[in-house]
Amino acid sequence: MSNTLISIEGIIGAGKTFFNGLISKHTDMQVINEPICDWTATDDSGNTYDVLQAFYDAPDKYAFQLQMVVLESLAKQRKDISHGCIERSMKSNRMFSFLQHQNGNISDTQYKKYMCKFEEVSKQLPKVSARIYIKTSVDTAMKRIKQRARPGEEHVTREYLQLLEACHECWLMEAPNVFVVDGELDLTDENNVKHVMYQLSIFLKVNS
Repeated sequence: MSNTLISIEGIIGAGKTFFNGLISKHTDMQVINEPICDWTATDDSGNTYDVLQAFYDAPDKYAFQLQMVVLESLAKQRKDISHGCIERSMKSNRMFSFLQHQNGNISDTQYKKYMCKFEEVSKQLPKVSARIYIKTSVDTAMKRIKQRARPGEEHVTREYLQLLEACHECWLMEAPNVFVVDGELDLTDENNVKHVMYQLSIFLKVNS
């Protein structure tokens, strides 16, 4: 497993960070979570603000800025990572940007600028060889989002999660080298964890 670069994918509230923790505990793989703490910017008064929360509060104003900040943070974090398990891939970031463009929160000009930067950054980063898809229902994701109560996520709507779910299904259920995890499974149960980790180890031996 140690020489493979894989990504964990799933909708908001799917359980990606939690599953990355299980991988860290039960395997020898390095795990890399999204650098959420780096998703900040400075306003005209010199004050630092959370761009993700700003996006949730006003997506039409901050969608483009958020996607550029996330893209730059991933490029910085992952330029020297050739193996391990990363939370969300570059393709996932592109999918979120595409959705915001489709929703009208990112203009055509902004989307072209984003795609130019995306192509530039993608060429410099190691390629993912396999993916883990945490397949979680919208109902379960909504419950988890409410329970963890992250600032700004109270604005995440069922409709937005349904769009994300549709995009993930279209992308990952047809893609090669994808290990699907039942996001409804109780992964606080050690027997369930052992079974999933065993199946994952077999998958990675075949796909590494």
